[in-house]
Amino acid sequence: MTINVTGPKKYDFQDLVCIAFGLRSVHRTGAELLIEPDGGEDCELRENGAVVEIQVKGAEGRFGIKDLADYLGHPGKRVAGNTLLERLLADSSRFVVLVLSSRCDDATSALVQPFGWKESQRDHSFGIANAQALLTAFAKPSREKNPSKLTKARDQHRATIAAGLTPDLLNIALQRLALIERLDEIGLTSVCDDILVRIHDVPKDRTSDTISRLRDVIKTAKGLAANVLPDIARILDASSAGSLSPQGYIERGDEAHWEDTLSQSKVLLLTGRPRTGKSDAARYVAAKFQKLGYSVRVLSDVKEAERFLSEPSSSQRLAVLDDPLGGTHTEPEHVKMYQQLEDLIGHLRHDRRLIVSQSQEQLLVTTGARDASNLDIDGHPWHDLSDFRAAFSARIWCQEAALVAMPPELAQFVNDALSSGKLVLDAGSIRHLARHYAKARVPYKVGQIERIAHERASALADVWKAEGLQALARSLAIGTTAMEPISEMELAFLLGKGGEGLPGMPTSNFTVTQIGGDPPEPSPDPDYDEKPKLDQTALVGLDAFETRRLISYGSSESVNFAHAYYRAAGEASAGVSTKKQVEDALMVLTRALFCRSGATSKAAARNLDWIHDRFVRSGRPNAIPELAERGLESYFPATRDLCYAFLMRYIGELPRDFQARLPDWVIAIQRRDVATMAWREDEACLPLGRTFSGAERLEALLFPPEREDVLTELNLLEAPEESYLRPQGACRALSYYKGEPFALGHQAMSRLLNYGEGFIRATAAEIWFSVDRSADDDILRQLNADDHPAVASAMLDGAVKGWPTLSQDRRARLIGIISAQASSPAAAAAMMPNLVRFDRIEYTGPAGAWDLFAAVMPSALDALPATTDFTEARLFNVVMEARGKIAPELLTSICESWLHWLERLTGEGLVPDDFSLGFVDLLLDITNGKPELREGRLARALSLPGSSASYVVVSDIAEHWETLSDTERELLKDILESSRSDAVWLKASVLTSSVVPKDLEHLLLPACLTLDDPPETLLADIPVELLTACIQAFTGQPSRLWNRAHRNAAVWQPVVDLIVRRPDHPLFELAWNAISGTGKANIVRQIIEDCGPQHAELFLGLLIKHKVGRVGDFMPQAWSAVLDQAPDRDTRTEWLSRALIYTTVILEDLGDLELWLLDEGDKIIALHILEPDIKAIMTSREVSEREDRLSAALELLEQFNRQLPRLHGTYGRIQRLLTDPNEENVEFNELLEKLRLNNLALGSKLKKHLLGEKEWPEPIGWMHP
Repeated sequence: MTINVTGPKKYDFQDLVCIAFGLRSVHRTGAELLIEPDGGEDCELRENGAVVEIQVKGAEGRFGIKDLADYLGHPGKRVAGNTLLERLLADSSRFVVLVLSSRCDDATSALVQPFGWKESQRDHSFGIANAQALLTAFAKPSREKNPSKLTKARDQHRATIAAGLTPDLLNIALQRLALIERLDEIGLTSVCDDILVRIHDVPKDRTSDTISRLRDVIKTAKGLAANVLPDIARILDASSAGSLSPQGYIERGDEAHWEDTLSQSKVLLLTGRPRTGKSDAARYVAAKFQKLGYSVRVLSDVKEAERFLSEPSSSQRLAVLDDPLGGTHTEPEHVKMYQQLEDLIGHLRHDRRLIVSQSQEQLLVTTGARDASNLDIDGHPWHDLSDFRAAFSARIWCQEAALVAMPPELAQFVNDALSSGKLVLDAGSIRHLARHYAKARVPYKVGQIERIAHERASALADVWKAEGLQALARSLAIGTTAMEPISEMELAFLLGKGGEGLPGMPTSNFTVTQIGGDPPEPSPDPDYDEKPKLDQTALVGLDAFETRRLISYGSSESVNFAHAYYRAAGEASAGVSTKKQVEDALMVLTRALFCRSGATSKAAARNLDWIHDRFVRSGRPNAIPELAERGLESYFPATRDLCYAFLMRYIGELPRDFQARLPDWVIAIQRRDVATMAWREDEACLPLGRTFSGAERLEALLFPPEREDVLTELNLLEAPEESYLRPQGACRALSYYKGEPFALGHQAMSRLLNYGEGFIRATAAEIWFSVDRSADDDILRQLNADDHPAVASAMLDGAVKGWPTLSQDRRARLIGIISAQASSPAAAAAMMPNLVRFDRIEYTGPAGAWDLFAAVMPSALDALPATTDFTEARLFNVVMEARGKIAPELLTSICESWLHWLERLTGEGLVPDDFSLGFVDLLLDITNGKPELREGRLARALSLPGSSASYVVVSDIAEHWETLSDTERELLKDILESSRSDAVWLKASVLTSSVVPKDLEHLLLPACLTLDDPPETLLADIPVELLTACIQAFTGQPSRLWNRAHRNAAVWQPVVDLIVRRPDHPLFELAWNAISGTGKANIVRQIIEDCGPQHAELFLGLLIKHKVGRVGDFMPQAWSAVLDQAPDRDTRTEWLSRALIYTTVILEDLGDLELWLLDEGDKIIALHILEPDIKAIMTSREVSEREDRLSAALELLEQFNRQLPRLHGTYGRIQRLLTDPNEENVEFNELLEKLRLNNLALGSKLKKHLLGEKEWPEPIGWMHP
């Protein structure tokens, strides 16, 4: 037979054997496990003076006496002796375990032991005959044809050993040898899985990951002669969920019935009054199933339970829902959660189990029932734990009393009262009484004892306050949840230690990509100013809480309240009835939200509801929503998601300005770039403020990971059995799937949708929708129920990518799901930036996806919040591009929803831009010849509130005069002839339209006047009010009229040209601003010359104001035209000097002088004014050539105090001349920057002095919005 399995396969099996023995021994006191010590055999277990030598002997066929003799005769390295048999004979405390993959024959089967064998001598013998046969085989020489000298020595040595032994002596030694047979990789993995689940409470879905990490520990430890059990314990501590069985649980007698109910019916519903032990009972039953191999998870959110139980692995799963409707307080959406619970129970799979533990108060509030006796969900009754048996209560008391040093008389008094039924207490009250027994006073009375036991949580909070424990209790309440404890370091930060910095709040909202240069240095994780440490007061307080068993410590030194009752007292400690209490509560909550720990940050975000309720009742309803908005800036996407969910729960109660920021909230949680996500303690972090190499980003974009790079992650996601992949691993897998979308299968997708991180689900959704699939109803149902906006927008993006390849049936299915998602305001806001890009080939590809657009856009517009930020011009363009690609009926539907959105937008007092109002133009074009399609919509458009909408709408309708029905024409005439305060502006809008119908000309202009008349006639005969409105409309002044300006220039530009040549005309300033604003110097020059010298100084002042108010736009010909009209040189110089006062604003740099003035004499005068700049530059050039350049440069800056350069650009020239990149120039640069900023401030003052802060007033009669 073949003795050894060789190569990597053997080593992997050997490592697994070491893991198995390590799992058995890890908690044994004094035990040590060494891997290949001193270059010896596979592993060695030492415990209490005994040594167990473990060897892995993979083999094929039957394992007999000859094979055993070969193993026992195996010598030491390069020596003849030190065989395994000798070591066994020499040390009576040594045991040997041989792990075999083969099966023993009849003779060797006497030595077989199960894997769980305890190291002890067997009480039965190997047998005399077998022992003699073993000695004979041991003494036989090797079968080598040409044995070496060492081989001969070894043969002789074995023969000598055998000759000195008797079968009896050999049998005594063999009592310390065990054979473990028929173990292979699969079987041993199953053994390890079983030990991890039953003994170490590792969830079934994490066993593979745990074994993988244990393999790394074993490989690292080989040959080091170091004990690996501490490292194994560390891995187990990180992987274990801990036994769910409550410590010291006392059975009521109903547990067996509950277990049977859960086993048979899949569901167990427990309820009762507070403190009746519901949660402990649920965990006790769950622990029984945990030991049976169920993967158990304790949760409080129904959706999380649904995701956990819906994963399509073949494993058995059990979810424990603890107070999903609320425990110490009712959840805001308790009715919705109960409906979700009903749906979850109704769709529970046969291999899934669910336990619900719910306080009776919240259950009755939600269902409207008077009691729980007749309540059920889908036929599953609620088991009421409220009634306590006297004997059961007495047993709880005896157990609790034994844990504290209370007077025996008190313990007996309470025991008698409970046993006799004189005192009736629930489990929580009994425990509270035992922990606060010191409050009882002699003589003991039942009433007194009852009052202590039933002490309200608020009263307990008052006691803690008196003891100086309020701050500690408040921080524990805010920084933890029932499912999320807090580390001592984070608790110290919440208590004010560690500095004022908030490491969970980014200082930048951007990620930097560096193009070229050396790779950027890795950015350190944000951290505390100093490591937070609990002071002595806090440590003493924690000890007091722990002594009374009010808190409990879990793994990694994390702490939490021991019971919901004490959590309620902690919440009561977070009072907000005084200014100081408000400040303290907000301080703790802020530090919790923005601490370094993602887990604590999430806990704080989950506590926003009950804290908000406190603040609302104290008259501060906006305090917590404001903080939740800040939470949307957290480093942690999970915290952002929770803050967003909180804001959405209360959005209907928040002020309008809060509600208007919904689109901003959506943007804050939309990021889904899994490749660049950072990670901290298994929590995702946004890489804000970090710098990435452009080459690395490009490589990640163009070259996603190969399957081999992420094979471990993919195997865990795609495995049919129970498995667990950490979120960071899921992101690595998604990076691969993005490049290979067809590789994402049903199993992996189902697992990805169970992650709580919205950005993971969103990325998975985009990939899933991007290729044609079938038989995925369960996945589509999950995606359809996902209310995360990022998931909604990802579904749209994925569908667009794959649209050309999708079947018609698949398209119809996806259209239904995405349209349904778009009907949510948040999802609509998330989708809209890409919905308006459907005309862009880089988004939809050359084939487009217009049928998807036609179905989704109406839903999105109907739901779209008025304040959503997107490019309205793109909305107009995409609908315009859709003409000819979408049926008129569908385009009309889009316009209908567009109008609905405009009605909401203007109804909220917001001003739509011209592109938003362009739907009228599109609607009339789409329905040309089919007026019935637009029936009633023009009337609604004309009814939009405010002047901004009507100003655009009447003009667009007028331009389609020929396509209007008689009814629509009358509607337009009616509004133009109405007595509205803005009627003149509506008339002006029509008269300055590109096309003005003759019917409307006759309606709006005086009799016998038409727009075809000469400009002089129009200027003279149009009424002043209407003329003013038309000129403002045409020139776009004020700015709100700009987008519709300069239409019908053939009519109105000549009128403006007339006015601008009449400086005394009331509308001259409007005309001047319009023409000078074009920057066309020759036209302005001609106007100045036409007006003559008598108006030269007027135009000088106007040119100065024009240039001071603009960058560039020098118009030198216009300046020459003014200055050339000066009667003499002195006057010319004086006029020029008026402008030179503002040189600091007019000119940026000395070189600009050539762009401004044409006359050489004028330039010389200007250069005289700019002499400080010229001297500064010349001196800087001289200094730059000196050896002591830096000190000379500082002296130069000191001289500036006497004569400062005037131009901003001069300071830049000086810096370029005098700054050496190889020298430290801090002092020089600081002084120069100070002077430059002073120059800018002087320019701002001059500009303000000349121009003031005048703004064009609103058009007279203009109505908001």
